[in-house]
Amino acid sequence: MRHILVDHARGKQRRKREGEKVRLDEAVIAALEPPGTDLLALNEALERLEAADARKARVFELRFFIGLSDQEVAEMLGVSVMTINRDYRAAKAWVGAALTS
Repeated sequence: MRHILVDHARGKQRRKREGEKVRLDEAVIAALEPPGTDLLALNEALERLEAADARKARVFELRFFIGLSDQEVAEMLGVSVMTINRDYRAAKAWVGAALTS
């Protein structure tokens, strides 16, 4: 989902510069974008987090983009719910700091 939304954001920027109209399927994808989020900056921050701590980046991606619960992510990654909770809080703080700097 993250890659679909980021690709859409890149295409939207390109089309805006070129003055093209947005197609219906692109409008549906745009409706899925988290409101008030610069997806390109978020993607860049997640790539940096992934280089530093891949699991925290994966936890953030599964929670933020897919909307899985802590329990679902814990089962997927084979760790405890508390670990997922800590990882998600740390990842949110890391990404938030990266986006504001």
